[in-house]
Amino acid sequence: MTVIFLGRKLSGRFVIPSGILTTKVAIIERVAEMIPEVGVITTKSIGVEPEAGYREPILCEASPLNFVNAVGLRNPGMDALYDELWDMRERHENDGLFDEKFLMVSIYGKTEEEFQKLVKRLAPVADGLELNLSCPHSKPGYGAYIGSHPDTTHTYTQAAVEAARETGIPIFVKLTPNVQDIGAIAESALKAGASGITAINTVGPIGYCDPVSGEPILTHVTGGKSGRLIKDIGAKAVQTIRERVGPSIPIIGMGGIASAEDVLAYHGADLLGVGSALAGLDLNGIAGFFRQLEFDLQERTDMASSLLIERPLMNYRKFHIKEIQKIDDDLRVFVLDGKLEFLPSQFVFLWLPGKGEKPFSPALQDPLTIAIRKRGILTSEFFRLRKGNRLMVRGPYGRGFIPDRWENVFILAGGTGSGAALSLARSAYSLEKRVTVFQGSTSERQVLFGNEFRALGEFIPCIDRDEPGEVLKVMKEYLDKNRMPESSMFFNIGPEIMMKEGMKIESRFLPDTDIFASVEQETLCGVGLCGNCELNGYRTCIRGTVFSLASLKEWQNGGFLK
Repeated sequence: MTVIFLGRKLSGRFVIPSGILTTKVAIIERVAEMIPEVGVITTKSIGVEPEAGYREPILCEASPLNFVNAVGLRNPGMDALYDELWDMRERHENDGLFDEKFLMVSIYGKTEEEFQKLVKRLAPVADGLELNLSCPHSKPGYGAYIGSHPDTTHTYTQAAVEAARETGIPIFVKLTPNVQDIGAIAESALKAGASGITAINTVGPIGYCDPVSGEPILTHVTGGKSGRLIKDIGAKAVQTIRERVGPSIPIIGMGGIASAEDVLAYHGADLLGVGSALAGLDLNGIAGFFRQLEFDLQERTDMASSLLIERPLMNYRKFHIKEIQKIDDDLRVFVLDGKLEFLPSQFVFLWLPGKGEKPFSPALQDPLTIAIRKRGILTSEFFRLRKGNRLMVRGPYGRGFIPDRWENVFILAGGTGSGAALSLARSAYSLEKRVTVFQGSTSERQVLFGNEFRALGEFIPCIDRDEPGEVLKVMKEYLDKNRMPESSMFFNIGPEIMMKEGMKIESRFLPDTDIFASVEQETLCGVGLCGNCELNGYRTCIRGTVFSLASLKEWQNGGFLK
């Protein structure tokens, strides 16, 4: 269904809201290519300078398809986004990918001058700009601190509109529901020159405690609530705004939309945003959901919600530390007091309430065993733990990798990647495959799971005494000397430079379709909403971390191999 929006034909009536899914350029391209029902794609909120945001956890699940988030306006800054969007526009200048798409760039600032800088910088690469005057968990002076009052909303909107006057780019204002009279605030934004209104942002700030530990989950403690629990609030807000501003002003409505019935509840909106409902879905699943949702609206059915994931995705389990194996000063193996089933290359989050959480690749299921290297603030906290201390675990996440198509499984592993390598080697051994493992370490003390690997097949540990990359040299000599057997594959996991150089060597002996790398991106939410773990346009928390060398080469942005 095509729609007309600000005089422009769009491919569909649906919107991806700011901060959901399309937070990386490569995902924007994938969505534009795969989902015609989405006509408006919104970026994450961008500031003048890069912002690190809050420490994880940044998202928690109150109930299925209902979340509380406190991201803290994490973003790369306006200059980085400008460069990325400019490159994207150039790539697709002649292929028509964005002809019927509207790219909305969300911006935030603390002063009028910051908004004006953002407008002038980003207008050339955007179709519209959305002022984030509504984030409920931002630092003082940002977001809802501005948009909760008609006067400040008018002042900041007017400044942005003045900066946009030369380009003619439309300015939308995203409003918070956490006010007494949202209609008055919408009216003040329009009087200041805004082209339209987006309603609503998340509800809050509120806190949410884990039912198992009783601890607040978010490191920021409070955040904004999204999902079905706010649908009635969003629908009422849109109705109030429509009654206040009249029929001609464009309104993008959002908040808890997950079905055709929900869309109909937003009868005052011109376009509809869908966000939290997409949790846990891969891109094919998201495309199928929007396709069914549009069909439901055309045919007066209501089946789209049956395609959503209605089970818990972020529940924590409580474990206690059974044993801590000190491998080296900066390397420990934690053995927990229970079992957790996972597939090779899946990962879990370890959470220390009040300290933070990070994803890790486990080595063994029973008992759950995880290798951790001390790198920063949170891993230093893990190293302070003792036998009997509590650890909260959620997961597993990502799609697993089973080496069932090959008879010979070669593994190149380094660092704590040896944990995931052990999981894969055990899987291959259980399938009666021949296993060969090359492991790179910086010293004899750093060798991980050596006895376990030896029990599964040929284990070749390599120590980088004189120069980095000794494991690559040994592997190359081995492959040169020994004829590569038929039905072989290579699996790479460890430091990025090791994997890249290793795959160059391996590609002399095997086709790219039989060479794989487990690429661990920075992962924040685990359920596909934040988009931070993007690689080649995919979210690794959903698709999985394992990519063939062929797939790493095929994506136009270069991705991991760039």
